[in-house]
Amino acid sequence: MSDSKTVAVLEWGTSKIKVLIAEIVDDEKINIISQSMIDSGLSIKKGDVINVVKTYEKTHEAIRNAENKASVKLNKISMALSGTHIKVFKYLTSVKTSAANGVVRASDVETAKKQIREKELDEGRSYIQQVRSAYYLDANLCANPVGKIGKVTDVEYLMIHGENERILEIINIIHSTGIELEDMVISGIASARAVTSAQQKADGVLVVDIGAGTTDYAIIKNNTYIHAGIIPLGGNHVTNDLALGLHLTPKTAESVKITSGKLFLSEEEKSKIYWAIGDKQIGDKKILADSVNKIVYSRVVEILEILREETSEYLNKIKEVVITGGVSNTVGICELAERIFGIPCSKGCFSEDLPKNVRKQSWATLLGMLEHVKSQKQKNKAKNRKRRFLLF
Repeated sequence: MSDSKTVAVLEWGTSKIKVLIAEIVDDEKINIISQSMIDSGLSIKKGDVINVVKTYEKTHEAIRNAENKASVKLNKISMALSGTHIKVFKYLTSVKTSAANGVVRASDVETAKKQIREKELDEGRSYIQQVRSAYYLDANLCANPVGKIGKVTDVEYLMIHGENERILEIINIIHSTGIELEDMVISGIASARAVTSAQQKADGVLVVDIGAGTTDYAIIKNNTYIHAGIIPLGGNHVTNDLALGLHLTPKTAESVKITSGKLFLSEEEKSKIYWAIGDKQIGDKKILADSVNKIVYSRVVEILEILREETSEYLNKIKEVVITGGVSNTVGICELAERIFGIPCSKGCFSEDLPKNVRKQSWATLLGMLEHVKSQKQKNKAKNRKRRFLLF
């Protein structure tokens, strides 16, 4: 007899608020039963709340829509976070092997982890996540030091934190919908779970999620996260550039970006003329494809070059760049990324088991959140088994 648990995940994007509800069957299989996506109504900018009341209203609407489609009532939800207030740093702590025979014990590693958990932040900051990035045994990288012989074990973590006021604001908005906020994961780490294979995670991969307001990224090597971050630039900046440069309304500029935005044009394509709105009526105007290309190209190059600068010390450890998020649908983006980073690039790929309507780059973050929730439930189940075993 199979066992299923209903879970839900939420993402606040600059342009959209999204919810997925799924059943996790036997702690293994993810069965998506409902999805909801609504316009954020300009209540969020670059991942940060700028209108609390409207964010609550939109969040409540998105959750209720998903609940109604699934015919369920949620009491908990996990959330993907982005925002300019989120920061990441690495922290390493060391412990000496306690056993006389030099064999590292699990308790040694737990001592190091306890020291990490107790690392204090500046006033006004709180942890969102603490993600292990590496073990070292006598300064050598090690998959798991427990049971091996060595003098000193180093444990390294990514310490992800945000402003107390922003985090409390998020929690209060979610709780106002009548639902408990169960967990929070930054968007770059969530997306990386969804769009990479086991081989890519082992070999080394930089995952780049370019959304409307931010570019979230994570680097994975040897199946662990070694770096992550957020750049406050995204697809809306391309839209704004088109609106200013071509004298268009934001709505028309967004349409032009989606239908005509390409990063590389042939000589023949450069002279092609588009109608901005498309109806050739009063208010519509002709636009040269070359003009669109130059504007889109300049902004996307800027985003990728900033990303290259932020990740430069890790690029020799990775073999591939994987791009996801809505802007990844821009024609030529992988070719451009290969030129800037000097390594192969591909778009995010998804499991064929997922429904087609969510097997899209714009849903990568929430699909990764479902993987995270599943993983946490597997870990909790294993811990409970261990506790029951120790009772006998």
